[in-house]
Amino acid sequence: MPGSRGRWGGLLVLGAFTLGCGDDAGKGTLVVSKPTDDTTELRAHWPYSSFEVDVDLTLVTLLSPDGCVSNGTLTVDEALSAAANYTLAPTDCLELELTATGDIVLHGEPTGHNWVNESLSVDTDKEEIMLGPATGTNVDGGSETYTFTLSSPPCPDQPSCSCGVLRRTGGATSVELALGKRC
Repeated sequence: MPGSRGRWGGLLVLGAFTLGCGDDAGKGTLVVSKPTDDTTELRAHWPYSSFEVDVDLTLVTLLSPDGCVSNGTLTVDEALSAAANYTLAPTDCLELELTATGDIVLHGEPTGHNWVNESLSVDTDKEEIMLGPATGTNVDGGSETYTFTLSSPPCPDQPSCSCGVLRRTGGATSVELALGKRC
């Protein structure tokens, strides 16, 4: 599904299947810009590099008088294959938002943590890409340990297909954003 405009639809089949066990991940970067006088763009980028694969994850939130929308890209570049590119379609900030403080807000629930300071990690056995664990603040103002995980498990209704998901766990709770289906 390279170049797809749908939700990261199975994108996490992405190469989480093929990602190596390298451990050269850089912390992310956050760039805040004003493409127009009344528009602000927040762009976070996280790189990951190993002998077998390079991964680049970008999350962008655009704030304008017309509203707030987030989108993203993921590039998986295997050593012996062409790079695979995946695109997250524009998603309302009520579902997913990057803030000026680097927080990733999923379904309107902030973590109070700057995720840009975290490095990507890859678990090839579980076929997951992760940010965290990191300590943030829960809705009650207490400390909470959070992790963001990108994965693409088999779909419940069609086990031969994969259903991409972004999951945030914190304490005993888990919040998910469905990223689509890939068959």
